[in-house]
Amino acid sequence: HAKATLSFSSLRSSLSASFSSEKDPANMGPLFEALLLYLSKGSNETVEEVDTKWYTVLVKAIGKQLRKACYGTPANIWAPYLLPLLAALPLRNQSQQSASKAGDAKGELYLHAILLNNLWEGRTAAVGTSDQVSMLTALSEGCTYLL
Repeated sequence: HAKATLSFSSLRSSLSASFSSEKDPANMGPLFEALLLYLSKGSNETVEEVDTKWYTVLVKAIGKQLRKACYGTPANIWAPYLLPLLAALPLRNQSQQSASKAGDAKGELYLHAILLNNLWEGRTAAVGTSDQVSMLTALSEGCTYLL
């Protein structure tokens, strides 16, 4: 019997592709859970060893979900994952900041700002008031954490 193996790089690609294309509300909670599991335990690689472009692609894909309020998934299912996600994201180092084009406001919290901005924009797509409250709670927790 041949064992199926999944490399960490293919898992990274699968996670970012899933966030980019997923529209089924039932899958949002497990998708965020899988991402946090990967970020916390899934790899022994340091942030420097992982292609930092992957984090940008991932954050933009998650941001797309947040702008759409995760396609109607109740926010109490996915919003609690945002604070641990913000904590797991790497800071941009000085070389990445200086490599940015002149005039870009891409400081060390650039990835974090993308998520929080998209969460703010997504509040208008929320299904109801309770979802909006959950989203704004996650936003305030995230901003407080980053202070």
